Amino acid sequence: MRKRGILAIGLALSVVLAGSALGVAQGTSASSSVDYALGYQDGLRMGSQDAPYFESYVWGFLSGLFYLLYAMATEPKVPMETVLYLEGKSPEYKAGFIKGYKDAKQRARLTTGAVGWGTWLIILFAAGSY
Repeated sequence: MRKRGILAIGLALSVVLAGSALGVAQGTSASSSVDYALGYQDGLRMGSQDAPYFESYVWGFLSGLFYLLYAMATEPKVPMETVLYLEGKSPEYKAGFIKGYKDAKQRARLTTGAVGWGTWLIILFAAGSY
């Protein structure tokens, strides 16, 4: 009975943390500038392609809440080769691209980390029920 309570609290906490962080990332609005909006969309697309899905899942599985707190406290970095892609673009496009890139990577880090932790909690629950 006690393990079920701990499992329920852990799952609820991971959903709340990931949901609140995703709400912040999704709630951002693009500037009225068309270049910013185009850059933001391109950044979202490239950021989701470069996102560390497997690594975040593994870290979420191994360290659970600690990884989610780390992911929320730190900001994803934009690799130098991605910054070089922005050469010749307008400053508004660059700002939008970097914002979109970081939002997409952050969303991926949090969701796959939460899924990894959830997997661990399910395994813990399944092992404890026998």
